[in-house]
Amino acid sequence: ILLLVASCVILYWGLNNLSTLGRVLDSFLSLLSPLLLGICIAYVVNLLLKVVERLWDKALKKAPELWRIKLKRPICLVLTMLLFLGIIFSIIFILIPRLEEAGRTLVANVPVYVTQIEKWGGVIAFAAGHGITLPELSMNVDNATKVITDFLTNNGDNVVNTTIDITTSILGALVNFLLALVFSVYLLAQKETLMAQAKR
Repeated sequence: ILLLVASCVILYWGLNNLSTLGRVLDSFLSLLSPLLLGICIAYVVNLLLKVVERLWDKALKKAPELWRIKLKRPICLVLTMLLFLGIIFSIIFILIPRLEEAGRTLVANVPVYVTQIEKWGGVIAFAAGHGITLPELSMNVDNATKVITDFLTNNGDNVVNTTIDITTSILGALVNFLLALVFSVYLLAQKETLMAQAKR
């Protein structure tokens, strides 16, 4: 009865303070995010680990017990983590050149875009000669430079703060990923014990 009353009180408070409850849950999840990410990584890596351990058993079927059983989990786990990180870095190194190539293509096509804008001016003149009014597009390099300079002068602090925030977010994500890797290694190394404890 006390548990039921306490649950009703907590539910009533939560429904009347949804914003506060949301902030609390958000803070709680941000603290647990490395652990949750580590669980996800461990789930994915465990699929590779099972394959590597099966190959280990087949390759060392006639090996001494020290190699076959006692060193099975540490060595297979190290090999699996190296394989997992190798796959991730391979994907990253495949994507980065593609993004760099797209950026170079965009920069190389800037003169084409400028030429098209200049041709638009001829279209405006042609349309004006036939009594058709089109919106005017003009590109003045001096004006564009002045606008950019004024923006950086007036919003320089905001740009710096935004850059610092982005850098901090990237570093935070990197730290969370490293912590998640540590958690995932621990979970995989002790997975049988942890599963038994969870069932109990």
